[in-house]
Amino acid sequence: AAGLPPVFALVFDETWLLLSLQLRFLERSRVLGDSGVEIRPDINCWRLRRPLPADEAQEPAMERHPGDNFPERHRDLRYDQCHDPETDAVTALSVWVAVNPSGATAGNGAMRCVPIDRDPLFYCADHPDHMSTGETVRGEPDVLEAPAGHTCMWVPSLVHFGGNMRPDT
Repeated sequence: AAGLPPVFALVFDETWLLLSLQLRFLERSRVLGDSGVEIRPDINCWRLRRPLPADEAQEPAMERHPGDNFPERHRDLRYDQCHDPETDAVTALSVWVAVNPSGATAGNGAMRCVPIDRDPLFYCADHPDHMSTGETVRGEPDVLEAPAGHTCMWVPSLVHFGGNMRPDT
């Protein structure tokens, strides 16, 4: 499947089996409890490409391809779109599954999340800069490493982004 857009992963039964098992786990786990969070699959696929050394690169460094890593810091939803307005309880989650055989590591593109204590606008959905996250976040993000087939979850209003694959991995 080398060179194909990552959405082709959905052609294989193994991908759907893994997703089915993950959904069943979430439905039965204490992670969601009686929170009222509904599971609505919204599936996206990304691939990571090992960067070539500059002298071997055949395309501009910034050229993007469908399904490439998404390295820009962002929120999936505003705070008020994923929290109950009366109780502040979480009403949505972002879920990410490492489907590659080596899992997600700091060197091969694991997801990065910025903890709430480093994000002064986390609770400020009405602030004009709430969704443009680049300048407001303090400090380094945490790396969410995961073995193959394991799940990472976070609140969609948490600033996150995909890590880059290092050439030496």
